[in-house]
Amino acid sequence: MARPKTSLADRVASRSHREDTHLIWDGPTYRGKPHLHNFGNPARVLLNLVDQPRISIKTECHDPRCIEPKHWRVIIERDHKYLDIPKPIWRDPRDDTAAQFTDQELEEIDYYVQEGTTTEDELKAAGCYSAEFIAEVLTRITARATASTKA
Repeated sequence: MARPKTSLADRVASRSHREDTHLIWDGPTYRGKPHLHNFGNPARVLLNLVDQPRISIKTECHDPRCIEPKHWRVIIERDHKYLDIPKPIWRDPRDDTAAQFTDQELEEIDYYVQEGTTTEDELKAAGCYSAEFIAEVLTRITARATASTKA
């Protein structure tokens, strides 16, 4: 009987350990960098980038075996040949503020923030938004307004 398959996250967790703020890879390496067979860098697993070929990552850590997601910079590559290809959809697991919202809600939040003139009463009048959604929109609008006045 075959062994039951384990998830990628479990495979990464079993082959790594924590040292201070670093998550150190104990598994195999390829040219001195962490490597997970058939998937490449295990940090891609932790960042949910396994099926995202147009998104690359670059280390910002001095430890070559560190796979801590917060120590990696995510680069969404632009396609220069066919400009009609949409931007890849990817939710950053490191962003705690976006974790509670769906992709559609995040798009609507961005829309209201870009508009910038929405009030709490207008959002409540729509009647279809949760209190958390309204609070997030207002927080981002005020943060954007204060950032623009400082600049």
